[in-house]
Amino acid sequence: MRSIVLSAGMWCVGLAAAQQLPRSVLWRITGPGVTGPAYVLGTVHSRDARAYQGNDSLWTAMAECAEVVGELDHDAAAQGGLAVLGAMQMPDGRVLADLYRKKDLERVRNALKEHLGLMALASDRMKPFWSMALLTETLMRNDSALVLDEAVQARARSIGRAVSGLETMQEQLAAIDAIPLEDQAAMLLEMVRHDLYRGMMERMMDAYARQDLETMHALVRQGGMSGSMDEALLAVRNTRMAERMADRLSEGCRCFFAVGAAHLPGEGGVLHRLSDLGYTLTPVAEEQP
Repeated sequence: MRSIVLSAGMWCVGLAAAQQLPRSVLWRITGPGVTGPAYVLGTVHSRDARAYQGNDSLWTAMAECAEVVGELDHDAAAQGGLAVLGAMQMPDGRVLADLYRKKDLERVRNALKEHLGLMALASDRMKPFWSMALLTETLMRNDSALVLDEAVQARARSIGRAVSGLETMQEQLAAIDAIPLEDQAAMLLEMVRHDLYRGMMERMMDAYARQDLETMHALVRQGGMSGSMDEALLAVRNTRMAERMADRLSEGCRCFFAVGAAHLPGEGGVLHRLSDLGYTLTPVAEEQP
């Protein structure tokens, strides 16, 4: 599929904050300190074929850059697997029974057993956030060998590009731990009550295939995200990632940034925050047939 870069004069994030974003998950970055091609891509952690739909612009743009910078360097993060397993456990010997009334506990446990099988045994001592993550994985199609964000880094290495991360695994784990267990438990129960948000996940992937960040942003908000989760997983991290992107760009990095698509849109999103730091974001969209 051929690709085109839309005119910077037509769609510049920050020039019309109330204007709806154009449909694109890939954005060219220009501005202070930018010495060559630089981009930010919104990815999804999914093997679904829709995640890979119309990726010519992505691979072409990545090849122009010297370094690919994800949320994490996945190869480096994989080496900390044991630390992650430890961080998944609730502290002080707490279990799900400490977080729910009897009726709600039974409902959650039944859902975990139905969808996770033997893994449900381990989930009794697991922080509810991680149970939600495991349940979400069960809904995803397995059309591809790698989830998109990992595929981007694998392709980068295969063509000789450096790969690094904007955050450390410890920072991401700390963001999860900033969400009170009671809030995590309430969201897990709501997920079970709403059939794991199955329909919403399908609409989310359809929106990603259309490169429709606005709809994805609205769906995230509909998903019942608590204030503490929004603050810890999006607001704080959006600011950190945008500032670190700006630091890398000011050093002259020809960077291809790849972060979760949920981080890009909205007033507190990475696109808006980069704009506030003086950068111009121009959408790179696949040409429609």
